[in-house]
Amino acid sequence: MSEDNPPSYRCDVILAPSQYTTVSPPGPAREQDRNHRTHRPSEIYHPLNLTLLSDADITDIVLAWVKTKTFLSSGPAKEFMVTSTNNDVIFFYFLETFTEHRSVCMRFEPQIKDLPQSSDTNNQEPRPWKVAVSPVKMFSNQVCHYRLINTDQHRGCQYCQEQQWVTCSRCGGVGQKPCAMCKIHQGPQSKQCSHCQGKRQVSCAACMALGRVCCKMCVGKGRLCYFKELRVEYRTHMENRLLTGCGVPEKKLLKAAGDVVHASIGTTVRPLSQFSVPEVNDVSQQMVEASHRRWPHCKVIQQRHLLKAIPVTFAQYYWKGETGGFYIYGTDNRVYWPDYPQCRLSDRCTIA
Repeated sequence: MSEDNPPSYRCDVILAPSQYTTVSPPGPAREQDRNHRTHRPSEIYHPLNLTLLSDADITDIVLAWVKTKTFLSSGPAKEFMVTSTNNDVIFFYFLETFTEHRSVCMRFEPQIKDLPQSSDTNNQEPRPWKVAVSPVKMFSNQVCHYRLINTDQHRGCQYCQEQQWVTCSRCGGVGQKPCAMCKIHQGPQSKQCSHCQGKRQVSCAACMALGRVCCKMCVGKGRLCYFKELRVEYRTHMENRLLTGCGVPEKKLLKAAGDVVHASIGTTVRPLSQFSVPEVNDVSQQMVEASHRRWPHCKVIQQRHLLKAIPVTFAQYYWKGETGGFYIYGTDNRVYWPDYPQCRLSDRCTIA
């Protein structure tokens, strides 16, 4: 279909995003990006308040953890001895980008009556990105639809050719249908069908034997009103990266509580550059720069990033001739001990 005649859809039909035509935002001004590079204010980092766990603290944490596990025996938790500990910090960098995407499509509705003239003296079709729209809530996915003013076009209904009626699809326009009762009772000794009186044809109930029905597109008016609909979608894109990993699975570390070292928000955030761990600065630089190019057809409304520190303690233990290790991580003191010595269910139980 040509650009002069784009596909159109009824106004009461729910459309997929792919049925709209994307409208790219105006070219972004790079002056602000240059200012971000040349003028870098001091980055504020909160001090880490990490508490080293004593052997008694580790024992209490493990005992409390075992009580929450139905199939674990409390014997090893009461009797094990901590032989050594190793403390570390895992940094979790989190970046959120809130974008706006606009697209349009052609819609139509029955022309019930002539619409009043627009009060806009210019009577010009507004550009999609010039329409004033704002999100209900920041960093919350949402979709809005708006009817663009000064886009109405009144045309004859192409589905019924302005005749207001279309051929009945049930009977093919003849107004009669084969009798269903005759087919059921058909046989060599069958009596005359009382439903059709032996005519083997009955009136079509869909069109009341007229052979035609009212056009559903124009509801019998013969004319349609076409207009453009603007679809505005706000979406939050979330990215995160764990730095300096350990033996604890990443999905568990992401759920652990930690200390917020740095948090900031803005139209576009500046990558971290002054943190004491160079790897954190490099990751922040890569993720922020990539976010500026990742959604070329969207407008970045706002960004925010966060750096969280998760304390991790690796404890080695001795119990009845056995040695091993487990992790205590997060400020909420979560335990990861995949090979706990005794399990009431089986020796191969999985410990979450």
